[in-house]
Amino acid sequence: MNHKAILLTSLFLLLMVFSASAQRYGQVSKFRMSLSALAGSKTGYGKDFVDPGFGLGANLGMEYVFHKSASVAGSYSYFFTGSDVVKSVSVINVDGRYYFAGERSDSKIYALLGVAVGWSNRTGTDNNSETGLNLGIGFNHALNKDWGFNLQAKYQTPVESQFVIGAGIIRSF
Repeated sequence: MNHKAILLTSLFLLLMVFSASAQRYGQVSKFRMSLSALAGSKTGYGKDFVDPGFGLGANLGMEYVFHKSASVAGSYSYFFTGSDVVKSVSVINVDGRYYFAGERSDSKIYALLGVAVGWSNRTGTDNNSETGLNLGIGFNHALNKDWGFNLQAKYQTPVESQFVIGAGIIRSF
C-alpha cells in the first residue's frame, strides 16, 4: 500500500471516529481543508548532496475541530527537490492542535504536536522512510465564515530533522 493510500485511509478513519463522537455528544462538527505553499530545510539538495538548503513544496490538509480549542489535522506534504541525487521528499502528518484564542475570535494562534512519516527517494537507493514527531506553532485568520488563511512553522524529525514554514488558504465547511 503506498503512502498516499495510507494517508487517505487514515484521514477517513479519523474523520469517521470524530464525527461519530461529535454526534454522540451533540457537538457540531467543523471541518477545514487547506492548501499551502511550503519551504523546508534539507529538501533543496544540490547536485553533490553537500549543501542542502531550503526547498519548496506544497501541502494538502484536512482538520477536524472537535472542541472550541482543540482539533486533529492530517496532511500530505510534497517537496520539489530539483536535484539529480534526491528525486522526491514527502511527509504524512497527523497533528493535534490546541487553540489559545477564544471561540469568537477571527484570528487564532495554535500549538501543534503530532506524528510524521517522511519518505525520500534518492538516486541509486530504495525509498527511505522515517517516522518522527512534529512540534510547532500556527496562526489561522478567518476572512469570512467559509474562507481564511494560515501561517505555520514546525520542526519535524523525519527527513533528517527539518524546519518547515508554510502559508496557505483554508476552506471551512
